[in-house]
Amino acid sequence: MKKSQLVASIALLLLLLAINPVAGIFTVGRNHLGGLPWYGWFGLSFFVLIVTLTLALRDAVRSARLLERAEREKKIARVPRRLNSEELGELGIKQYHGPQYPHPVIFPERCIGCHACVDACPHDVLAMVDGRAAVVAREQCMEDTSCQVECPVNPKACIVVNTTKTIRPRPAPARDGSTYMTNVPGCYLIGDVSGVPLIKNAIKEGAEVIEHIASELKQSAPETKADYDVAIIGIGPGGASAALAAHERGLRYVGIEQETILATLEAYPAGKYIFFKPEDKDWLGGLGVLGLGLQTEEEGDAETFKRTLSPEMQKHWDEQLDILRTAIEQQLPAAMRAELASELEEKLVEDLRIQFTLSLLPHLTELERAMLMEDQLPQFFDEKILSLPAESLREFFVSAGREILYNLTRKIAGDQRERVLDLWLGTMREKGVRINEAESCKTVKRADDGDYFTVTTERLA
Repeated sequence: MKKSQLVASIALLLLLLAINPVAGIFTVGRNHLGGLPWYGWFGLSFFVLIVTLTLALRDAVRSARLLERAEREKKIARVPRRLNSEELGELGIKQYHGPQYPHPVIFPERCIGCHACVDACPHDVLAMVDGRAAVVAREQCMEDTSCQVECPVNPKACIVVNTTKTIRPRPAPARDGSTYMTNVPGCYLIGDVSGVPLIKNAIKEGAEVIEHIASELKQSAPETKADYDVAIIGIGPGGASAALAAHERGLRYVGIEQETILATLEAYPAGKYIFFKPEDKDWLGGLGVLGLGLQTEEEGDAETFKRTLSPEMQKHWDEQLDILRTAIEQQLPAAMRAELASELEEKLVEDLRIQFTLSLLPHLTELERAMLMEDQLPQFFDEKILSLPAESLREFFVSAGREILYNLTRKIAGDQRERVLDLWLGTMREKGVRINEAESCKTVKRADDGDYFTVTTERLA
């Protein structure tokens, strides 16, 4: 029983005891102690006893629970976080020999290069190395644990070991990692809202979720009451990729964007270069980029190199250039082909020079590779490559062209903001992808009369 409750009870009793002396001044013949008969006092005492016992029991139970929880948390907190056998196997080691003080451990295969842990650490313990997070100042760790909290992947790519802290997970939408479906069947999360705000990841997820939906629709009976097969809410990179994939798959779709298409990219500063992380992941999805704005060669260097080749080597060079030019132009919106022709030509010529040189190296001896100078390349091409049998010669050029095409369409480091926007918007416009801009989604509810959702929207001024 609390002090305040005890004081209140004593004050009430004193008040009752004072009633009789005070009342006796004005009344005659009444001799009840405190103004109450014996049975009144008995009833009041019984009531006070019950209330007192109830309050005391409630407080005792509450205190016991608090003590149990504190003891339980204390026991849990006493056990430092260690790497388990599966995590050790993933790191390729049998036993971890790191220091005993708290510090982060990075799992390279899980890391997507998003910078989240690096930005979250206030003590510069982490840094980006070769596109992935790495521990560069382990001794500076102050057990902040924000690096693990902010890591968006599951399982975590950044884990703080030897810590006794309880690390609470960052709130994130629940979804299946393979299908992107949330805990609400029929609702999917992709792109920034999924917790992995990377353009390359969003493009990939947008295309993959539509493939999954299309597959599900084929295996289920059609819902005649639904006007659309899929509603895409929010047309950022992920939503745009999903809309394009739905259009190409022939699905009945509606795209809803409260601002303008790709407004997230529009908000980038003009002329800014957009880099696509992580670099070692292939570009997948209907919206492609070429990275023409990230050329490193001086203009004309590759063309000058071509002129040093023999006529026969130049002939093979031009054949591969024509094949690559045709393949790439087919992926560009028709309205942009003339505009990008010059830059595309420079990029292809540069990549041909690099790839031809790389493909030549396996045909050289170790001594020739060690002593190789650029002005010797034309001679080696004639001696080592043109002397190959016809089938091997053909395979040399075909494999070089295949590698260039793969790098141009899958291994893109980034490009200029304006070019990315023009390319994506041009692709969507040319293919007839329709989006309802300046329309806000208000509610998404499951229908009562069938297996579909009702979406209510509002047109914005």
